[in-house]
Amino acid sequence: MAIINVIKYEGDNNQLVWKHPIEDFNIGSQLVVHETQEAIFFNGGQAHDLFGAGTYTLTTKNYPFIGGLLKKFTGGESIFHCEVYFINKAEATSVRWGTPDRVTIIEATEGIPLKLGAGGDMSIRVEDSRKLLVKLVGTEAALGKEQFANKFRELISSRIGDFLANTVSESGISFFELDKHRVEFGGKLKELLKPVFEDYGIEIIQFNLSRFVLPEDDPNYQRMLKAYGDRFAQKTENELKMKDIEAAKDRNVVENEIKRQNASAEADVYETVELRKAEIAAKAKILDAQAQKAKREIEGYSYQEERSFDVAQSFAEKQSDSGITELGVGIGTMSAVGNGVGSYLNATVGAALAAAAGSKATEHMAPAGSGKIKCLKCGAELPENAKFCLSCGEKVVSIQPGQVICPACGKATPEGKFCMECGAALVNKCPNCGKDVPLNGKFCLECGTKLVAED
Repeated sequence: MAIINVIKYEGDNNQLVWKHPIEDFNIGSQLVVHETQEAIFFNGGQAHDLFGAGTYTLTTKNYPFIGGLLKKFTGGESIFHCEVYFINKAEATSVRWGTPDRVTIIEATEGIPLKLGAGGDMSIRVEDSRKLLVKLVGTEAALGKEQFANKFRELISSRIGDFLANTVSESGISFFELDKHRVEFGGKLKELLKPVFEDYGIEIIQFNLSRFVLPEDDPNYQRMLKAYGDRFAQKTENELKMKDIEAAKDRNVVENEIKRQNASAEADVYETVELRKAEIAAKAKILDAQAQKAKREIEGYSYQEERSFDVAQSFAEKQSDSGITELGVGIGTMSAVGNGVGSYLNATVGAALAAAAGSKATEHMAPAGSGKIKCLKCGAELPENAKFCLSCGEKVVSIQPGQVICPACGKATPEGKFCMECGAALVNKCPNCGKDVPLNGKFCLECGTKLVAED
């Protein structure tokens, strides 16, 4: 048998355990252990020292156990005999598992017995090399992932079958909804199998339940599958109808909101238009008032004076229509107006009344000394000394040169500032310059201030 001086791992990466093919080694040989590996010397069914990653010189001085392994002396060299196992401590992934036989389970929704199996993969790592060698490897030269799965299949299949039979039946889950629970069941199986693997020095890193094996050829299963498909189709149809109803409700909500917003927008537009109209009307009034003000400034009077003229003219016309004898009442009424405006109105009204009364009296008078006179109301010729019109009965007043008709009492009186009969004023005062103005004057002869409104 060959004797070597360097002991190292020479297997592939898929091996969990690899046994060195040489069993006789020289004293002083080098042992090389790579990262993620451990090496164990095994002899006579007993595991001796365990070596982690590193390089070791194997002598009896360094490792006394080698002395018990000495075999013979050949050519001055000491030879020891043992089996050397290298254990891969890296995580082994994609280790497949599955139940070789399907287990009978009472289907929860129909109460019919059906066969069920399962399969998946896992990732593991050797946690205790000594325990793994003693309990699982034995005298085999290597242990790969496939061999590991085969050795554990029978060990875990019964536990997985019991789990499926109990859990699926008790949970009330239909066969057709098992896939929704694969992650949940995989986690539970990992916890269930963890102590089993630990007993062999193996740690489960991940345990995935990736598929359920269903009884596709069972008539009962086929019948259930069809019934489930019909129920699922009906359920889907109902859900779609509900979604349509909800969508219609949402559309109504959206449409109502759009209508509300449109109505609100229309109201805002209407309000804006009305405000704009009001603004334009107000600006028009302002412009008209500004134009009136400019006109008054050009013609030389104020707004208050204009209103006074209008009031006085209207008042004078009413007084004239109701009879000259009521003039005293009118003047008394005007005196009730405030100090400045009242006095100004009195003067203005007086002028307007004088003009109106003078005009009214003049209509029925004729100058003396002409022999014949005419009634100015109906045009009939009258004797010079006639007191009343012979045709219409209107009173005829004759005045002499230098006389005027008093607007207050209607009698002839010499020209002057006051009536000799009743004492009423025969002239007005200009409100601007204070000069005397005839009663029927419309403008002041001194300053040109307008006294009464034009017809």
